[in-house]
Amino acid sequence: MSPIDWRATLTEALNAPGSLGTTYTRFYDYSFLNQIRLMMQGTREPVATYNRWIELGRQVRKGSKAKVVLAPVLVGGDLKDGNGNVVVGHDGKPRKRQVLVGFRDSRTVFGYSDTDGDDLPSVELPGWDTETALAALKVDRVAFEDNDGRHVALNPTAAYPAKTLLHELAHLMLGHCKNGGVSAV
Repeated sequence: MSPIDWRATLTEALNAPGSLGTTYTRFYDYSFLNQIRLMMQGTREPVATYNRWIELGRQVRKGSKAKVVLAPVLVGGDLKDGNGNVVVGHDGKPRKRQVLVGFRDSRTVFGYSDTDGDDLPSVELPGWDTETALAALKVDRVAFEDNDGRHVALNPTAAYPAKTLLHELAHLMLGHCKNGGVSAV
């Protein structure tokens, strides 16, 4: 196991932009420490394992270098009771246990820019319906080039369209926009 440079990690955490935690949530819930480690490697985009990119219809480009994340090191064995006897489950097999003994560097994830292929699937937000929100707020969705009047226009290549829409709706509702229009890159 490689020693963790805690000073550098904590310094990066203190200086990280306010969007920490939003960059990597599209695929896997990376720990705070792994998010910081990815940022320290210059990665500020969605990351996933090679197999996950394949599942999403994308191919990692030949020659791309994987990013390093921390992976848990687990030691397993039979679960024992207070008398040292192996605990047996309902199926008659010994119950297993795993104990975390540390972490190791794992060079296993690639950034979005390391891949080619299909567009990423849209993110489903539980309990959210864009059309209902637009109707309730009396906001029209228009083409990206148009941004005057009471309209909202989003760049069709936005990485997180739902998040971007919420952000732009907030600007509209809080009166931050001249002529009532807003456009997001």
